[in-house]
Amino acid sequence: MTKASKIIPLAAVLLLVALAIPFQPAEVWGGGVGPSDVWVAPPPAGSDNNTGTTEEHPFATIQWGIDHVAPDGTVHVAAGTYYENLSIAYEQNLVGAGAQNTIIDGGGSGTVISISSDPDTPNTISGFTIQNGYTSGNTTASLWNPANEQVLFAGINLDSIKTLPRPFKPISQGGGIYIGSTHIVILNDCVIKDNEAEEGGGIYNCGQLYMNRCTVSGNSAVYGGGGIYNTPGWYTGSGKMWLTNCTISGNQLTEFGGSTGAGIANIYGTMELLNCTIAYNSTNLHGLDKAGGFYNFANDSIPDLHTAYFKNTIVANNTAGDDTSNNGESYPDGATVSLGYNLDSENSCGFDQPTDLVNTNPLLGPLQDNGGPTFTHALLHGSPAIDAGDNTGAPATDQRGAPRPQGTTYDIGAYELTQASVATATGTGTASFSTLNGYITDLTALDESELDCPPNGELAFPHGLFSFTISGITPGSPVTVAIILSSDMPTDTEYWKCINGQWVDCTSLLGSNDGDSVLTLTITDGGLGDRDGVANGEISDPGGAALEVEVVTAPAVVPLPPPAEPRVSPTPPRPLNPPQMSVQYVSVNPQQTIAGQPVTITTNVVNTGDEAGNLNIALKINGLVEQSRMVSVGPQGTQPVKFTITRAQPGTYTVDILGEQGSFTVLGAGGTTRAPVNGGLIALLIMGVLVLATVVILILTRKPA
Repeated sequence: MTKASKIIPLAAVLLLVALAIPFQPAEVWGGGVGPSDVWVAPPPAGSDNNTGTTEEHPFATIQWGIDHVAPDGTVHVAAGTYYENLSIAYEQNLVGAGAQNTIIDGGGSGTVISISSDPDTPNTISGFTIQNGYTSGNTTASLWNPANEQVLFAGINLDSIKTLPRPFKPISQGGGIYIGSTHIVILNDCVIKDNEAEEGGGIYNCGQLYMNRCTVSGNSAVYGGGGIYNTPGWYTGSGKMWLTNCTISGNQLTEFGGSTGAGIANIYGTMELLNCTIAYNSTNLHGLDKAGGFYNFANDSIPDLHTAYFKNTIVANNTAGDDTSNNGESYPDGATVSLGYNLDSENSCGFDQPTDLVNTNPLLGPLQDNGGPTFTHALLHGSPAIDAGDNTGAPATDQRGAPRPQGTTYDIGAYELTQASVATATGTGTASFSTLNGYITDLTALDESELDCPPNGELAFPHGLFSFTISGITPGSPVTVAIILSSDMPTDTEYWKCINGQWVDCTSLLGSNDGDSVLTLTITDGGLGDRDGVANGEISDPGGAALEVEVVTAPAVVPLPPPAEPRVSPTPPRPLNPPQMSVQYVSVNPQQTIAGQPVTITTNVVNTGDEAGNLNIALKINGLVEQSRMVSVGPQGTQPVKFTITRAQPGTYTVDILGEQGSFTVLGAGGTTRAPVNGGLIALLIMGVLVLATVVILILTRKPA
């Protein structure tokens, strides 16, 4: 046989192999000598034709900045939304303009940030929201039902050969962030939300991950680690992470049975959590699903090397199909180590120290903007987590940046309830102030004579007035302050402030007053009640609870005794309204899709009552219950809920959540813009052409006898 006759059949085999390998475009990297700092900003200010070396001449894309900065340099990113999927191969740092303003959006087309940098030097990423990453090895099929697979290779749907043997099943990892083996990454003040993968919807970590003041929320995975998946890389070790002042909330797993760790899955890894909150994460509620909060799997022969350590941490209100381990589960027993001062709303986490609180409701508020760069769950007034932590080795601030401790002792969890107390200027006792968002500083008791406003003879201030500053809030946002006085105040109590030498009636800012000793005052930054009138993230002015005084004019001839002090008839306190739970809306995205692609269904659970409550919400598709979930919402709070489903059969499907309805349509082959390419037939045709060519060459090159 000639050389040509040997090469062509081999080429045919290689061609078929190439058709079966997913095509990945080559990545082109910088990494040479470059500037130590570059700047990025959205167009029109930013352009990748700029030099990028000054803030006045920024690049337009973050990846271009990564490719053109020195290996140990920093990319400074201005506020804006960047639709990119980033790859970092060197020890560069990314600095954003704050998580609420600087967004990297993966556009549902891959991992948002992939990191494979020098394992000896850390990457630091600060001040970003990392969202809408979507990566899938083969999410259209269940591991338990491979017959439903649709295999996409080289852009061709190979229906004819999908039954051929496959040596492995790819698993997608890290929808928001993927960290390669042994690489060191520091995340500060970041939000990782609404990302999807089969493992590690928010983050997949094979390296060494340090997270400070971050929120991981609304992410989903199929099999494990809806929020975070932590595991050593192949052959190289690591799989270690340290979380401080972080919130892991509202993440979920979508596999119907056998999934573990909706919040965190720690598989053969090591993790340490200090002052964190893990709450409201959920599995698909199948009986085999475990550990809505965290799942910790260690090597039972050497468990000390693969362990989870917890201190000052809340794990609460998570749900799983196996309702004996809604919050946490470890295998083997003892792989989770409590360092004390933790709170478990049931008793499944393995918290076994005398200072741990188990079977205890932490009274959490909804995940929302409570001040600071990232969303948090506030501790509501009366929470058992308040002043129940340990000061030793704990961070100096909470997740929002509020100073710790506010009392004598740290609060458990990522949030520190800001509170301050002072003796009144009138000698009536002690007044306490607290707020769920922002933090209170410079609380001072004042007598009316100390103000720059003229005496007001029509008002009496039984407890005097108070000056305080609320800092660390989102500019322009409202702040509710709870004021606890030493005695009850009547229902007609007013609130007056001295602003720029003038008395200002701020009674409209008072909340529902039921005649007890607690008043609530809601002030909007830059609005009524804020001295400077500027939305600058800080509120301050003096004011106080006041009663109107009836002014009596004495007759000219007969003097009258001085008016008596106003007598207040005590009013019985109004009982708290029980929880009143409902759903607000149903959103379906996308409303038109193809078979096997995920559809996201979201709703908002609202509690208009004065006490925390639970609501079991069931997702129905065409009248049949698809998924259900128990949702806990604090008083006057809301909680977003997200479901993810797929459908293989074309048709229109009706969505119903407690009467709120929507729909989506799954298109069949005729609904697509063009018919799918029959890859198997193409492969057979190519093989036939190559065989025919081989025969022709053999005939032409054959020597005559």
